[in-house]
Amino acid sequence: MQPADLRPVLHVQHLPTQAGGSTFGGPQGVSFQEAATLRFGPLTHARASSVLKNPAYAGVYVYGRYTTRTSVDPDGTVHAHTVRLPRDTWPIVIPDHHPGYISWADYLAIEAKLAANTTNAGA
Repeated sequence: MQPADLRPVLHVQHLPTQAGGSTFGGPQGVSFQEAATLRFGPLTHARASSVLKNPAYAGVYVYGRYTTRTSVDPDGTVHAHTVRLPRDTWPIVIPDHHPGYISWADYLAIEAKLAANTTNAGA
C-alpha cells in the first residue's frame, strides 16, 4: 500500500474531530495503517489521538517533541518518565517537509479543539 493510498483511511480518522471535537465515538470497524508497518487494527481512541496529535499528519517534520526526565527515589530506584514538551520549545520544526493529510491550520485547530475537550487537565 502506497502512502497516497492511506489518505482516505487517515481522513476517516479526522472526521470525528470535525464533527464533535472528540476522538471518542469514531466510526466503528474502521482500520488504519500504522507507520512503517502493514499492521491494521480497529480505530481506537488511542490510535486516533496519536495520529491527530502528530504534526507529521500535517506535513511537518519535528524533532524534540518529547524528552525523558529521570528521578531517583530515596531507596535508589530510578524512574524515567517521557514528557511531551510545549510546541514553542521543539528544537527542530520543518514546515512543508512532506505532503500532509491536512493543513497546518487544520492541525492547530484540531489541537485546540482536543485541548478544549480535555476533562482530566490538572488531575
